[in-house]
Amino acid sequence: MVKGFPGKLKKKNSKKLPKEFRELFLGDGAEPVTDELINELVDNGWSEVELRRYQQEGAIYSRPRNSMLYPPEYGSSEDF
Repeated sequence: MVKGFPGKLKKKNSKKLPKEFRELFLGDGAEPVTDELINELVDNGWSEVELRRYQQEGAIYSRPRNSMLYPPEYGSSEDF
């Protein structure tokens, strides 16, 4: 899992980057965690309990990375 996928923070010219780069590092092609996706991932060995938690937390799934990505988190500098 990766917290802070770039989402709307992508640069306007990111489409000039290779597709593989955009998928792996910018989260292009990531999909919401649906019930159908959960069933597919459980069949591939993922924990259904964890997948339901990811779904509730708003994570998205990246097939090229085979991992969950989370929206960016913002906080004060005191959090670091």
